[in-house]
Amino acid sequence: MILRKPYAMLIKLFKPIHFFLAFCMSYLIYRSYLIRTFLFEYMKTSMMPLGLGATNDLIGGMFYITPIIVLIILVVMLVTMIKKEKPKLFYIIATI
Repeated sequence: MILRKPYAMLIKLFKPIHFFLAFCMSYLIYRSYLIRTFLFEYMKTSMMPLGLGATNDLIGGMFYITPIIVLIILVVMLVTMIKKEKPKLFYIIATI
């Protein structure tokens, strides 16, 4: 079904796919904010803030895996939209 009719699958799962993408992007924004806060605090005081002693607490494995997952999903959706000649501007912008 997925290989034969990918556009039908996208229509059926449109909301869950976009909810998952929004969740992943929200996670990335939140983690980026933590890193930004840590760096600004470090630059101001030249000391590590309490509770953020190691950067491993800020940057975990999911921080590297999440953008790859989001890009794969967006590229698959973009290719499907191009094949079906549907509006694709959102997916082009999101992929970039």
